[in-house]
Amino acid sequence: MQCLAGIPLILAAALAGAASLLAAPTAWAACNGRDLIASMPPAERRALEDKANAAPFAKGNLWLATKDNLRVTLVGTYHLDDPRFGAMMASLAPAIQAAHTLLVEAGPDDIADLKAEILADPALIVAPYDAELFGHWWFEGPDWLNFLLRKMSFDQPTIKTITVPEYLEAHPRIQQCQPVMSSWGFKGYNEVWLEQSNEWIYPHLHIDAERMVEMVGNILEPTELQERALNQAARELLLAQSSDWAFIMKTGTMMEYAIQRTQVHVLNFNHLYDQITTDAIDEDWLAEIERRHNIFPDIDHRIYR
Repeated sequence: MQCLAGIPLILAAALAGAASLLAAPTAWAACNGRDLIASMPPAERRALEDKANAAPFAKGNLWLATKDNLRVTLVGTYHLDDPRFGAMMASLAPAIQAAHTLLVEAGPDDIADLKAEILADPALIVAPYDAELFGHWWFEGPDWLNFLLRKMSFDQPTIKTITVPEYLEAHPRIQQCQPVMSSWGFKGYNEVWLEQSNEWIYPHLHIDAERMVEMVGNILEPTELQERALNQAARELLLAQSSDWAFIMKTGTMMEYAIQRTQVHVLNFNHLYDQITTDAIDEDWLAEIERRHNIFPDIDHRIYR
């Protein structure tokens, strides 16, 4: 066979949207070679045909094999953009769309074209994790992450790590969606963080969040002292919003500590709100809570604007 420019497909149980890959217009090589079988001596041709006919499934370009729950569809060599095969490709569309894996034989030029299309609009997978749990519940977790990121960087070309801002800068036009409310917590929802033991905290957190936005919106050019007070208010709000306090209240471990921490940060925020909005900031008291609660040293209150 001199005509090898077609694409055999193996479909094992397909990739959603793979039909669009097959339907994409592609410049496949034309089959302009000489038919060697037609020019063979009659005796040699008959001997070759006898051997071919004796083999199982000797005829056809489409085969189906099943084993247990696995279904494999094999399509012989085709020039997919040849209109004579339109009906065949249309009949394959359901199998392609339903398959778990799609394997396509392609030449170097075809692979280069596919890579160029993928790089022009790459898929983005955002996989957020509570990083401290890798070491807390899985001792080897940090080492595993270290090894994984190094392997991804040096040992393969398929996946690249990227920050969300970097991706948005490179691909500013994206589809917007609203994530479904879900959680790794009990029953897959928010019951751990919102139930009888901790529901009292949320009215305070919602009010304080609204007050933070209010202050930042009203004070566009703060003095140095106001800047410090607004930044500390942002710290106190974030500390009050820490999900660990509600989690501890639910589990009942160190409950008094969790309640005390929530109350302290809410009260500190409210004191700061009163002082900032009345232009009566107590600098000595501010310095003391800056010392005690000095997380996020570079925080900028303008993130709430």
